[in-house]
Amino acid sequence: RAQNDGHITVLHPLKETIQVDNLSDYLTVDDLVKIPDNELISDISKILLTSEDNMVLLDVQKRIFSLDRSSNSLSLILNRGRAANEYLMINDIAITDDDELILLDDNRLHNVDILNNRIISTMRLPDHIPVDAIAPASEDSYYIFSAFPLNPKDFDSQSGYLLYRINSDNSIAEFI
Repeated sequence: RAQNDGHITVLHPLKETIQVDNLSDYLTVDDLVKIPDNELISDISKILLTSEDNMVLLDVQKRIFSLDRSSNSLSLILNRGRAANEYLMINDIAITDDDELILLDDNRLHNVDILNNRIISTMRLPDHIPVDAIAPASEDSYYIFSAFPLNPKDFDSQSGYLLYRINSDNSIAEFI
């Protein structure tokens, strides 16, 4: 649903789109990246590029891999678990300008050193904000996105904020 001039417009993407068999009018392939054959990796749900054009891959099994394009080597960045340098559940990932991986692990935000495969710092996010996605905002703050507003009464109103900027001290800097 999209809101338009105070009225709700219902969109039907499957009825309003056309099927295309040839994507060459819409896409061009500049580079083909081969994943090594000896690695078992499931469907990729997110791909991020570092400043060195290496890739960070998140698969549907919620595993994070680093793909070094120069050597074509694939490595697991972190393992799932409860020990140090492990995560419980990945909601989202992002990369900072300094090539640190931001890992949204339920209501925890981990900064991860990709090169050394270790968690640098962990911040607990405010429990009262449901978080679905994360992005770096600046050196000491992050954007967090929620599919639902803080107050369920605001769901159909303009005041139902869904994007927040939080500081590294866990305070909400602004509602966007």
